[in-house]
Amino acid sequence: MTALRLVTILLLLGVRPALGQIAVQSALAYDFDAAPGGIYEGEILVENSGDRAEEARVYARDYLFFADGSNEYGEPGSGARSNADWVSFAPDRFTVPARGSRVVQFSVRVPADLSEAIGSFWSLVMIEGLGADAPETAPSGTDTEVGFRQVTRYGVQIATHFPGGEPLPNIDAPSLTRDPDGTPVFSVDVANEGTSMFRPEVHLRLFALDGTEFGTVEGTPYRLYPGTSVRQRLELPELEPGQYQALLILDGGGEHLFGAQYDLSL
Repeated sequence: MTALRLVTILLLLGVRPALGQIAVQSALAYDFDAAPGGIYEGEILVENSGDRAEEARVYARDYLFFADGSNEYGEPGSGARSNADWVSFAPDRFTVPARGSRVVQFSVRVPADLSEAIGSFWSLVMIEGLGADAPETAPSGTDTEVGFRQVTRYGVQIATHFPGGEPLPNIDAPSLTRDPDGTPVFSVDVANEGTSMFRPEVHLRLFALDGTEFGTVEGTPYRLYPGTSVRQRLELPELEPGQYQALLILDGGGEHLFGAQYDLSL
């Protein structure tokens, strides 16, 4: 019999820590300007930095994320704006030689009957390293011990964008707090209630009540798909206690410029 194995999972979306042997060294997000019936192709480079060969597997997932830090990895094609059914890849399981690499080829075949589609559709191609102790690599009938195994997964975002859609940010839940070291932090939640993804540059401009400007704090540009949200956390400079005004700007390029103004008491 095979004993219960508890698995600790680390999903990596946009960062590459020195953890494990298998790593994606190519882009972690691909964007295609789509048209009905279009075919788009790309490749994912997977490297093994270890001294022994490592197995990996590839599979699809839908993907949503929210400002409270939660994520949803749905079955492929379950989301209203999923393109997982259009994405194919090969191989779906392979061995990467020690100090070597392999390439996963993928293609996106957009159905021809989507003449009325607008905005962004997306999903993940997951790359998961299978260590020597993984249940998937154990010979049939092998007993395994109860324990913990850390799994490193890379989520490669595949997005297709049709013309006609627009992003629509909803800026909510402003908060002014201090870190344990006393640094003032201004936070807001930004949700995309539109139909197209955007990745705005985020700026917070600080003013005294007499209009004197104290500079600009830069936020983190996140990819915001329709129906997703993120929390922007902006560390403020140390200012004298008093009343200030803050102008938050989301600059998505072109006409996609949004803002909100706040009164801050430090």
